[in-house]
Amino acid sequence: MEVLVNTTEEDIDSGLLASLIPRMQFLRQENLRDDLRTLLLNYGFMDDELSIIDQHPDLNLTGKSVHSSQKSWASLLPQTIRSDFVNKNRLLFQIFPEYAND
Repeated sequence: MEVLVNTTEEDIDSGLLASLIPRMQFLRQENLRDDLRTLLLNYGFMDDELSIIDQHPDLNLTGKSVHSSQKSWASLLPQTIRSDFVNKNRLLFQIFPEYAND
């Protein structure tokens, strides 16, 4: 907690704070099969060991329509506050760069 209390803007901008946070792999619900396959391949599993992923039936029966979770975060904010939002949350975008260009 002391690290967060003493954090400066420079620590965030330099990437120092983000470098102290371990890299995590998240599996997204909307791409679960592909994300799980990629993760397991990276951990040394072979393709033939992963066939069960493709064979398992879908469990999410809500349909394949476009959900609000598939909208970009930027589309949910008025243009007038987006740059301020990005600036105030830049540490999160450093940790999760896949969301930075939404």
